[in-house]
Amino acid sequence: MYSNILIPISRTSNLKFLVDFVNEFLSPGGELTLLHIISTNLFSISPAEWRRAMSAISTTHLLSAIDSMGVNYREKNAGSVASGILEEAGTGKDDYVLMPN
Repeated sequence: MYSNILIPISRTSNLKFLVDFVNEFLSPGGELTLLHIISTNLFSISPAEWRRAMSAISTTHLLSAIDSMGVNYREKNAGSVASGILEEAGTGKDDYVLMPN
């Protein structure tokens, strides 16, 4: 069982499935963090990325209200998606990183 799970996401269409799947091996009272990487260091965020981020935040709030687990949303700017995930995973806040595709 894991107490903190990090899931990098790129879209919101499969979030409910992911939350249901992760719930099987998340400790009671555990937290799930959905991470959206914006792969640019030049601009803070494009309008398209902003819409995707707002959609993910909205879905995250719905999922946390439906399920008993804590569901968080985090957004990060990085030079690449891979470097953003590695930076976030390197902080040591999470027990497990799940890479859905």
